[in-house]
Amino acid sequence: MTDKVQDQWAQWLFQRRHGGDPEVQQAMLSILSQIRDAVLQHARVAQGNTLLDIGCGDGLIAFGALPLVGERGKVIFCDISQNLLDHCHTLAQQMGMLDRCQFLQASADDLHMIESNSVDAVTARSVLVYVQDKKQALREFYRVLKPRGRLSIFEPIPRFTYPEPPHLLCGYDITPVMPIAQKLRGVYEQSQSAQAGSISDFDERDLLQLLEDGGFTEVYLALQSAIVPGTSENIPATVPKPNWEAFLKSSLNPLAPTLEEAMHHALTADEADQFTRYLRPLVETRQRVDRSAVAYVGAVKH
Repeated sequence: MTDKVQDQWAQWLFQRRHGGDPEVQQAMLSILSQIRDAVLQHARVAQGNTLLDIGCGDGLIAFGALPLVGERGKVIFCDISQNLLDHCHTLAQQMGMLDRCQFLQASADDLHMIESNSVDAVTARSVLVYVQDKKQALREFYRVLKPRGRLSIFEPIPRFTYPEPPHLLCGYDITPVMPIAQKLRGVYEQSQSAQAGSISDFDERDLLQLLEDGGFTEVYLALQSAIVPGTSENIPATVPKPNWEAFLKSSLNPLAPTLEEAMHHALTADEADQFTRYLRPLVETRQRVDRSAVAYVGAVKH
């Protein structure tokens, strides 16, 4: 599939998210599998259910739901990327599960091809953060759910991590190379603004309000936030040693350029060399402060 990738969403999932490093990819999969299990647990998926996985990506949650809905159930793989839907279709065919799968190309805020009151559970992971009209998306989630249907989503909380303090870039202290780093920061900001507008201007309180505005009256939200230095002993042993080349070729999200692309666009050869000589040792010795905040959200349609 990776050699047939066309759109930015598939490119990011299959290559740019981990920079082509299989060890980084495996470490990410381990973390994402834990998120998948929590999302499905909160969705209370049962045998015979119809589950709609919005922004299914490479199918991690949707394929995880198939054993839970059983032979009488159905999973709807929904994504705006036809590349990713094709990938999931191929995997489902190889697994002999096509008869229990449906594939739908649609955005989260326009699910008109799905009947109202038709699904038992809606799941999504890191989807709303990329949707401009979040209120409309949640109205759509509510509409397609059956009475007593469950919503279970996982979302990063960007307002906790963005914008970074002026002396940080990707969590690294760039004070000694501030003029160069500012050029790179400008590239990231322009790219985000040009492609999707700001995706960072919401937090957990906004999520709660959006859910209520969307029609949900029973809502649960668990916030997990952390600030962890890269040298912390709390870093799991499964996390691989940082790889500079993978770091250069990875991007924080599907809308962001890689560091390599940003450097090529904004820096002279001398500036790129100076920046690399400064940052590479920090990356390879984990001199990074990781700030993160995520929310697990559950809701029931009444």
